[in-house]
Amino acid sequence: MENILYNWSETKFKETSIKRRLASLRQYIEWCEDTVTVEFGATRLIRDSDYPKEMKSLPKFIPEYVMSQLNANINGLHPHVMRFFLVLQEVGMRSSECCGLPYDCIYSNAQGDYFIKYYQYKMKKEHVVPITKKTEEVIKEQQNEVILEFIGATELLFPTPKLQDNKRPYPRVGKAWSKGTLIKNLNALAQERNIVSKRGSVYYFSFHMFRYTTAT
Repeated sequence: MENILYNWSETKFKETSIKRRLASLRQYIEWCEDTVTVEFGATRLIRDSDYPKEMKSLPKFIPEYVMSQLNANINGLHPHVMRFFLVLQEVGMRSSECCGLPYDCIYSNAQGDYFIKYYQYKMKKEHVVPITKKTEEVIKEQQNEVILEFIGATELLFPTPKLQDNKRPYPRVGKAWSKGTLIKNLNALAQERNIVSKRGSVYYFSFHMFRYTTAT
């Protein structure tokens, strides 16, 4: 048994493969004992400690190589979508939290530093995060665009605009953006502008990558 465990540990088997083999072998040994086909005595041949420990995978963040390409080409997005992803990558909030940002989500202190306040649905409480001058400017620019387009402030900072880039009306005008539409726009930009990984393949973005990237 010790030889088997050692040999398996020296192979290129994945941990999941070794665990599956051990489970099958353990089940066979138990069957042998139950049917008295083979008697092993009091020795436990496979213990829980023999199973390989699961290695926790690192969060899948966006590499700097890819992020620099994205930000060099981000103006290819609809202006509202561009600002959405600029805020998302700065603050590291969940996509649903960014979609639901209220129009007046930022405020300053006596020293002139700016903060963004938003509701964390998962924690069921408001969260305050300091933001850079650049992000403050992006949010204020978005606020001005909303006033111009909707003739006044709206409930949301990022309401779905009236028209798409092709001048067709958006069905969700004034409501929160569809997350599917937002990520579809971003991945279409990656395809169009050839935003690639170091392997040379077009990079596929997901929302949670931005959260992991900020944390990393």
